[in-house]
Formats: sequence, C-alpha cells, structure tokens
Amino acid sequence: MQYRILDPHVHVWKHDPQYPFAEGAHVPDRDATPETLLDLMKANGVSKTVIIQVIHYRYDNRFLADVLKQYPGTFRGVCRVDPLDPASPDHLSRLTEQGFHGVRISPAGNESGDWFRGPLMPPLWKRCGELKVPMTVLAPMREIPVEELGFKLPSVLLALWDSELGTGLIATIRSLIAGADVSLARSFIEEVVTAEVASRVDNPPGTGTIRAQFFVSQLMGVVMARYIVKVEPLASLPAEQIVQTIAPNLQRYLTGDLPEGLAP
Repeated sequence: MQYRILDPHVHVWKHDPQYPFAEGAHVPDRDATPETLLDLMKANGVSKTVIIQVIHYRYDNRFLADVLKQYPGTFRGVCRVDPLDPASPDHLSRLTEQGFHGVRISPAGNESGDWFRGPLMPPLWKRCGELKVPMTVLAPMREIPVEELGFKLPSVLLALWDSELGTGLIATIRSLIAGADVSLARSFIEEVVTAEVASRVDNPPGTGTIRAQFFVSQLMGVVMARYIVKVEPLASLPAEQIVQTIAPNLQRYLTGDLPEGLAP
C-alpha cells in the first residue's frame, strides 16, 4: 500500500504592507512564502499541507485567506479567532466561508489563559460543532480541568471526525483495522493518550493508565459504530447528543470509583 505524505502544521508569512503584522509581533527578517513551501513539498514528496495561521498576524487572517484562494486543493487552512471577543463564533462562520477548515486557539499555561474555562468558550465550542470545524488547542492538556475531560475531549474529537479533515483520519483507522500491523495505533494510545491523560487521573496512584485505556476504548467503540460500521441511528445522531450521552461514563472512567481489583 502506498501512502501519501501530508504535512499537518506549517506557517506562511510575508513582509508586505498589504498584510501588516500585529503590533509587537516578533517576525523573522526572512519571508516564509507559499511558493517556498510548494518547492519544499515537491522536493520531499509531500502531497498536501495544512497551513496554520501564524501568530505574527494574530487574528488578521487575510494573508492566509488569499493564499488558500491562490492555491485551492493544495493547502487547507486553519484560522485564528480572538477567544475574548464575544463575536468570535460569527467570525469563525465567516472564515469558513472564505475557505478555512479549522480554527486554532492558544491558551497560556498560567492565569492569563483562564479564559479557556470562561463563559465565552462554550459558544465557540458549539459553533465548531455546528460547522463541523475542528479546533486546535495549542496548550498543555492540564488547561482542561480534570472534571471536564469527559465532556471536552469527545466534544473536540467528534467535531474533528465529523469534519472534512476527519475523512482522512477515519480512512487511516479503517486501514489499521484491516491490516495486521497495529503498532501505530498502539503507539498513539500508549505514547500520546496515556502520557497526556493518565498522569492527570492517576488517583489512586497506579490507576492512571487503566483509566486512560478504558476512556480510549469507549471512544474507539464510537468510531467503529458511527464511522466504520455506520450503525443507525448512532451514525446520524448530532455529535452534541452523542457527547452528552457518553460524557458521564467517560468521566467515570477518569475520576470515578474503580471496581475492586483494578485499583492497587
């Protein structure tokens, strides 16, 4: 089987008065143009690239929007919206009309990132779900309170899986299921999910890994039933209804009491 190479995270920018940088931005002297990116893709056999709105422009997405229009089909764009702006859901809607397929937010790992748990986030989460736009949260997972992991993580994942970008992910999962080598899937569960989730729910000590694995097992079941086998009516239910239904059980895996024998 021949695989395509996809680059999931690249930035582009250009010193051009038509696209001014944000005040206080620390921009390298060099440009990082889409033409340079295309040359690098060709030289390295990369077929598609996801371009993330660079911090230099902050929430002014015009340069990347024009790049997406100039090279349709080659790039997919992820925009940025101001999470402290109550109008950010509407801004996101307009940006998707301009060709963006994802949105990125970057809460800090200190008190300045507390807005992530504030009242302006739920409307943005909801709009992402309605638009089927995945959200990239560039922050330590500790920014999500432990008691909200059971709801927030499936909210993000279902929005991603239901989106156009999710089609490729589901195809990859289907290939893993059909193949004999499951080492890639196992590595993801052990090195990414377990490493990020287990350490936060390791209470009592020694239970974090099994908690994270039960959590993943239910999400994998949703993937199988909704996207691979397409069992109805689960396959057609709104993502929000699925999240509301499975979240309490997911949270129980993470922070609830465990049966005797599982806890050391």
